[in-house]
Amino acid sequence: MRTIDGRARGLITAWVIINLFVLPLSFATDRPSPAALDTAEMHTVVFQSFAKVVPARQGAHGLVSEGVDGLGGARGSGSFLISLWFLAIASLYGAGLLASLAFSGSKRGIIEVQFNWVFTIIIGALLLVFFISIVNKQRQGADLTVSSIILSDLNSILVGSKVSTGTLRLVQFPEATLGFSCDEYYVNGIPKQIKERTIFAPDSIKGESLLVWAEDWGLPFKVTNFLYVTSPEVRYVIYNLGGGSVLARELNETLPAEITKEVVTDLNDLYNLPDQNNYKVRIVLFGYGDSVPPIPTDLMNSMPDGELTVINITVTSSPETSPLDGYGRIDWWEKEGTGFALRGSSPFIRKESVHAAVIAEDFETYECIMEKSFQHANLVAQVYLNRSDTLRIWHQDHPPLRCAGYHDTARTALNAIIANTESYTSTSVSDVFTQIQSLNENNDLLELYSCSLIY
Repeated sequence: MRTIDGRARGLITAWVIINLFVLPLSFATDRPSPAALDTAEMHTVVFQSFAKVVPARQGAHGLVSEGVDGLGGARGSGSFLISLWFLAIASLYGAGLLASLAFSGSKRGIIEVQFNWVFTIIIGALLLVFFISIVNKQRQGADLTVSSIILSDLNSILVGSKVSTGTLRLVQFPEATLGFSCDEYYVNGIPKQIKERTIFAPDSIKGESLLVWAEDWGLPFKVTNFLYVTSPEVRYVIYNLGGGSVLARELNETLPAEITKEVVTDLNDLYNLPDQNNYKVRIVLFGYGDSVPPIPTDLMNSMPDGELTVINITVTSSPETSPLDGYGRIDWWEKEGTGFALRGSSPFIRKESVHAAVIAEDFETYECIMEKSFQHANLVAQVYLNRSDTLRIWHQDHPPLRCAGYHDTARTALNAIIANTESYTSTSVSDVFTQIQSLNENNDLLELYSCSLIY
């Protein structure tokens, strides 16, 4: 009996030693695990990576390359798992020894021995489940920490890009799932509200990089900056029939050279577009009317529904200097089965909103963001109305008197813009475009006669 007790005590002592030394050793060899790396330190690593800017080639919008790295070890916990297996096995054996001690003085024979092993298995299984749950919680906490940091620094990049119009940024990211909608964007499912910002993007960004740039949008005074976000793995195909479409040519020239785009001039080439393993493909047509778009056979067979889309742009009116900088209608088509289904039609105004339609995920998202843009335009127009009204009153007592007349005409146009930006419809867009031309003419006359300008 003493021999059994001595052996048991020795083995239980070894079990305790394993618990005390193997588990801490796993943490020591698993740096930089988020469990051992505090948030402030990790934030420093990620933020420094975000801020790292390297020289890059200059494209149509200017290119700035940025990167995010240093997170490779943030998800590792392999040795921790191994240590838990050691701990579970040791616990299983130790529990069996404890049970043996408890029943060692009994004379009940074989039944007690079998019960000992059943008891051992149950206790060991419970310990194993407990320790596995600890691992899962640690991993979830690590993912949450990393995602929150990426989300915070992504927000900084989006804010910086919005105020830096004309510069395209190529941002390198660690492995993460980025998504965008009308009202929020998210990293690995963690959302952040967009609020008043206007961000046009696919609903998901895949790969290890994204392209970000911004453009001014005005009616004609500046209203806001449109921010565009896309991935190099999204493919854009512009159909320029016979190479003679000035609209297709202008779109190709005004979109950044760094996005994955191509121009197709032959209809047969459009039908035979090859699959290049892009997870999204957007085809852009001009003046195709209500007809069903051409169906690229290879892409139709290989891509899932919703990931192959077509927009058809019809321009109603535009200035001669920029055929795309007018207003009109955009029809949205989407792959459904073996063909295209019409999802909706939406107006556009100014070429920046055409770029927005090319980049935006779908009809609903585009309309939602343009409605927010019109609401913002309404507020800005009210500010310019107050300004023009004040200048009109001042010029009534200060020559030249004709300046007051120009500001009076401007008040009429601004009131019309305010009334028509209450909603985003084809009728309201048409009237706003008419008032834009009136404001431009009056502003030119005010400048000609050295009057105070409207904007």
